[in-house]
Amino acid sequence: MKLNTLKSLCLISSLIGSTAALAMDFEPRLYMGVEGQWDRSNVPNKVEENNYSMQGENFTEGENKSHLFRKGGLGIGAFVGLNISDCIGIEGGFTKLSTKKTDMQASSFIMPPELFRFLAPAPGYVDTLPRVVTNKLTLSQHNIYADVLGYLPMSDDIKIIGSVGLGLLASKYHDHPQFDVLPAFNKTYRRIGIRAGLGGQLAFTENVGTRLMVRYQKGNKVIKDMTSMSLGLFYQF
Repeated sequence: MKLNTLKSLCLISSLIGSTAALAMDFEPRLYMGVEGQWDRSNVPNKVEENNYSMQGENFTEGENKSHLFRKGGLGIGAFVGLNISDCIGIEGGFTKLSTKKTDMQASSFIMPPELFRFLAPAPGYVDTLPRVVTNKLTLSQHNIYADVLGYLPMSDDIKIIGSVGLGLLASKYHDHPQFDVLPAFNKTYRRIGIRAGLGGQLAFTENVGTRLMVRYQKGNKVIKDMTSMSLGLFYQF
């Protein structure tokens, strides 16, 4: 992880340095903005982590982890950037992605004694209960990124945007069983991945404008990759 982070920082520094060298005679313009985002995640075929592997739990098909992770949802973000020429800029930002929730049934081969005693109505009760527990699953995510942007002017007010950069995607997975006698499970997965985007912007005035971006980013251990569409407003100083 430390080595990958160091390599990523070096790559970002190289991108920023090379783009700055191309525009020494241009007066840089700082901008900042906010955007709403719709995102959709893709996951590997097998998600290995689950806290029931030590308890003989077998998750049923249907509402499962893959379904939870693939759900689309809305998020919000903020960004700040520097246009160092008419055609090149650099940008960094933070996005709070959608929080995804679902229920999932887990059938147990071995019912814990604490759970059986909780469910049994009286001494001598015969165990005829279905060994199924409903779990509450939550996936919350955020993303920190640094991009280099290229602009293709179509008119005085309209530009096509292409971007490439790196993003640190953090995915926090929370698994809470129906009964407190079974332990909850929390784990956060983080990884830096390559990202790319394509979109356009429209300037309303010299300082205010809007932009639409479609982006793709590589994910982490449980999120294979992510596709998003964002619509934002920005102010350029």
